[in-house]
Amino acid sequence: MCSRREADTYIERGWVRVDGVVVAELGTRAYPDLKITRTRAANAKLDDRVRVIC
Repeated sequence: MCSRREADTYIERGWVRVDGVVVAELGTRAYPDLKITRTRAANAKLDDRVRVIC
């Protein structure tokens, strides 16, 4: 989970995939039946944020 602004940053960096395809355009729709994944870099960024909050 992340904010919309963070998601935009991840998309701009090429860190988000929908059904294995890198999302290249902000505002791209992803329907519930599609698989959304993040790269290790995005996951590491999210992990750092969670450690700071806890």
